[in-house]
Amino acid sequence: MGDLNVVASDHDNVGVSVPLEDGQGHFAAAAGSPFAAHGRVPHNHGLAVGDVSGDGIPDVLTSNQIDQSISVLRGDGTGRLTPAPGSPVALGAEPYSLKLADLDGDGKLDVVVPLASGRAVAVPRGAGNDT
Repeated sequence: MGDLNVVASDHDNVGVSVPLEDGQGHFAAAAGSPFAAHGRVPHNHGLAVGDVSGDGIPDVLTSNQIDQSISVLRGDGTGRLTPAPGSPVALGAEPYSLKLADLDGDGKLDVVVPLASGRAVAVPRGAGNDT
């Protein structure tokens, strides 16, 4: 079993931090951490971890209320995160805390995110390749 690590984001910060556990209970920032997830004015209201790229390595998704978008950061297995092609994804309304689940039974994670300003719930379906 691998070491458990931490993924964290601040409410008004563009970055996602990845402190890595060394197997002895100590944490140190992954090379390059924090990783930029959002542009413009950050206002993060959600963070979720799951394999949305289909490579068996956890990826990170965040929601940004001001940008009205969600961002996908691909994990590389070393703790480094890079923006997926097409990220951030515009939603047209202010997203709040997002969740990942396979809603359509195709074996790929989908995103479920309430839209605070849109009085709706967005359900972007995952293709299993970051999109």
